[in-house]
Amino acid sequence: MTDVFIWVGVMILMVVLEIIFMKGKMIWMALGALLAALTALFDCPVWVQCPVFFTVSMVFTLFAGPIILKLVDRKMNEKKASMPFDIKEENKEEQQ
Repeated sequence: MTDVFIWVGVMILMVVLEIIFMKGKMIWMALGALLAALTALFDCPVWVQCPVFFTVSMVFTLFAGPIILKLVDRKMNEKKASMPFDIKEENKEEQQ
């Protein structure tokens, strides 16, 4: 049962680090820690929990992360295109 608490602690730490740094990498490790905590909840040994953590974290970091970043970037570009004017260009004109 202590393994569950350790993995939940790792998950909380990763979420806090993601909030601080906002890089989009730690959240996937938090997901890996969550799944490792679930394996610990079902009394799987540590030699099963650790590969679950590393595998889930790496797969989501390598594959899901770039896909989500592209989607977020696309949404930001759509939002920027729908603006009636560009705030940065307006500020440049005021400075000149």
